[in-house]
Amino acid sequence: MRQTLRYAIFTFLLTLALFLAPLDFISNAQNVDQDTNEIASALDENRNRLLDDSEILNAIQMWILGEALPDGETISDESILILVQLWITGESIRPPLMGDDPDDDAPQIGCTETPGTLLTQWGISGFNDGQFSSPVGVAVDNADNVYVADSGNSRVQKFTPNGTFLSAWGGFFDLVVDLFFPDQVAVDSAGNIYIADSPSITKLGSNGSFITKWEGQDSQFSFIEDLAVDSTGNLYVTYASFAGIQKFDTNGNLLTNWGRAGFGKALDQGFSPTAIAVDSADNVYVVDSSIFKYDSNGTFLTKLDNDEINFPTEVAVDSVGNIYIFDSGVSGQSIHIKKLDPNGKLLAKWTDASWREGLGISDPGSDPGFDEMSNSPEGMAVDSQGHVYVSTTLGKIQKFCGGL
Repeated sequence: MRQTLRYAIFTFLLTLALFLAPLDFISNAQNVDQDTNEIASALDENRNRLLDDSEILNAIQMWILGEALPDGETISDESILILVQLWITGESIRPPLMGDDPDDDAPQIGCTETPGTLLTQWGISGFNDGQFSSPVGVAVDNADNVYVADSGNSRVQKFTPNGTFLSAWGGFFDLVVDLFFPDQVAVDSAGNIYIADSPSITKLGSNGSFITKWEGQDSQFSFIEDLAVDSTGNLYVTYASFAGIQKFDTNGNLLTNWGRAGFGKALDQGFSPTAIAVDSADNVYVVDSSIFKYDSNGTFLTKLDNDEINFPTEVAVDSVGNIYIFDSGVSGQSIHIKKLDPNGKLLAKWTDASWREGLGISDPGSDPGFDEMSNSPEGMAVDSQGHVYVSTTLGKIQKFCGGL
């Protein structure tokens, strides 16, 4: 009886919708999917489940009366048909992120291309907007905008996820944001920008306005290796001359530090930490001959040390806890990007051949004049969809698919 009633309602809705507006499901597929997710969000925040009878009736009522969703948009004819079909067939509402399996409780993000696929790239050597001189650090904000520490041009540049230039701060003639050789950048959840310009750290507002500048707590901190921020805006800093980590609040006040000189024999020892990242739970990952994981106060949690990790030099963490590293082979001549799960299990990897090919450079094995280090990767960041951004010494930013 219920199934018959459902089909009757669906037939009525289909007839009415076809009468009101002819549909082209193929050309409107993207809009339909977006509208469906908006409706699902309005009905319930948990979108990985089935629609019940009361929800579909509520959606139909909103559609008939033209009532607006929270974003101000009304439910389209295409969207109500999709929801009714899901209700009749008993399918779950699809979540908005690609790769999310309704039967898998683990969150997933990413793109559908093969991991390591070059999606886009931008930049050439120069000093104009969108050009670079020795770019190093890369960061992304909550909107997936990309920030690049353009060291040789004494500035930080901001781009859209596809490489469209948005803004720049610093430079040779900027007397307000006075930078010399900025080589690392981080962005907090409020959009504030932190720039490492050894031996100081400069903080800018989300619009690039100057807020403050501070230096390390000891004169020995002459060269900052890396920066990372947590969910509350605390800043974590690694120094070449200090075998440890310092944690500052958003105003530059020292909160704590940990680590000491050594060769990694003890849990708090490190020879020379080179890179740092923070995950969504504010756990801290430090590169120092391996990958060390700490809580936000510096308590040791684990060490990711397996056959897949050789000589890591850079680290980033995506929104679901997957870890990305630059890793050299045993010979030190082949650089890989490796994607690991939160426990260190290898999920995907791709070699430096990917960015050489993207730059139009032949393999060094067939070109004796090619200097491997002239195209070495420098900085890395991962956005909310699992896209990997890499800066190279040849002055380009490359965007790769990190896989699902």
